[in-house]
Amino acid sequence: MREYGITTSQADYWLHVCQKDASFYLYPRKQMLGLIKNFQKKEIPTAKGFIVPIIPNLRENGGIIRAYYLGPDFFRSWSWKADTDAGIGAMGEDCVRAASDAGDFMLPVSVGFYRDKADQYKGKDFFARLPKPEITIEIKTDLPGGIWGTGNLFVQTHESQHIREAI
Repeated sequence: MREYGITTSQADYWLHVCQKDASFYLYPRKQMLGLIKNFQKKEIPTAKGFIVPIIPNLRENGGIIRAYYLGPDFFRSWSWKADTDAGIGAMGEDCVRAASDAGDFMLPVSVGFYRDKADQYKGKDFFARLPKPEITIEIKTDLPGGIWGTGNLFVQTHESQHIREAI
């Protein structure tokens, strides 16, 4: 197996598409790198990684994982059958694109309020700012994962079938 996953990714965030519980789970990649050593290692036929329990690691519980529930109706429109891991991954990417286009998935932003009366008279009461001008997200399709699935996320570190093409 080739090292390919959270340790080699250059993305700012990882987002898991969990069809079983109709949700997305988003976390900062670098923060997860610091946590995975505390979790159980797992090897499946096509990958190695760590099993990360969701509930104790949710932001609401002091953790780093943000949960986005989209509901079963959103996920019913997707066919989750594919011949390869790459095919399933592409479906996850399409799913995130559709949710983003529909306004169902919002990226984490910092917010603030304008206190100056001149700004408020211009209709500027509130602002939102991304952590930096552009953030990158790697999408992982984790079909059995999620709170109502396995209760965990599979955070991949190695993959057997990924072939890196020359750029």
